[in-house]
Amino acid sequence: MQRVEVCDVRQRWATAIERAVALLRTGQIVAYPTDTLYALGAAANDARAVRAVMALKERPTDKALPIIAADLEQVAAHVGSLPPLGLRLAQRLWPGPLTLVMTASRPLAPGIVAPDGSVAVRVPASDVARALAAAVERPVTSTSANKASGSPAESADEVTRVFGTTVALVLDGGPAPAVAPSTIVDIRGTAPQLLREGALTWGHVLESLE
Repeated sequence: MQRVEVCDVRQRWATAIERAVALLRTGQIVAYPTDTLYALGAAANDARAVRAVMALKERPTDKALPIIAADLEQVAAHVGSLPPLGLRLAQRLWPGPLTLVMTASRPLAPGIVAPDGSVAVRVPASDVARALAAAVERPVTSTSANKASGSPAESADEVTRVFGTTVALVLDGGPAPAVAPSTIVDIRGTAPQLLREGALTWGHVLESLE
């Protein structure tokens, strides 16, 4: 019986990242640990791979996927320039569990940009996640590794039980460090708007702007 490929990124860092990047560049899906939960990764410019992630999750096609980037420079190059409000939040709270909803001004795959032209992006406090985005030289999808009706996976074992060989590779980074997803904030207006409170409290977000 075919088994999903699992690579312990804690013990084989260079090999794991190299293997994951090679798969992402050929349109494959890689599950990887973030600073919150495990995520399903596809290159954010690969329309076919993005569609495959949405199909795996059984996610409605009009519900865009969030992405992670290696740093602020990658966000600017592949998503667009953050408005002043977003830049202040990013400088204070990135890397970290804060997803910013901004207007996209760079070409991305359908399924990344929402019908209203927005993109949800963050720079995570996860060496693995940032290394993937840096090595593949573009943002990567970071939707939680679960079916739309299920609970997010908190370990590599949970990912393999749910998805099996439908993902090309699972990077094992140990148990997920958080039981909550990232906090989502809309930065398109003059004031931040909380869309979801997660691992970062809304109070902490507001305090960072003082």
